[in-house]
Amino acid sequence: MFEKRKPGRPRLCPVIVKMLIQMRREGYTYRAIARRLRISQMTVWRYLKSAGLVKSRKNKGA
Repeated sequence: MFEKRKPGRPRLCPVIVKMLIQMRREGYTYRAIARRLRISQMTVWRYLKSAGLVKSRKNKGA
């Protein structure tokens, strides 16, 4: 299923990705999602960014 997996970056199955996106739309934070699904916060952020659910922080505070 995950033939092109790179070392150190395990991929999530599509079911978990759907749960991750659904939880974010329900208002869960990255930390809450990561704790419930037992994955890192950075992994949560990467998948949400690829789904278009992360706002850009460009020029924030400048």
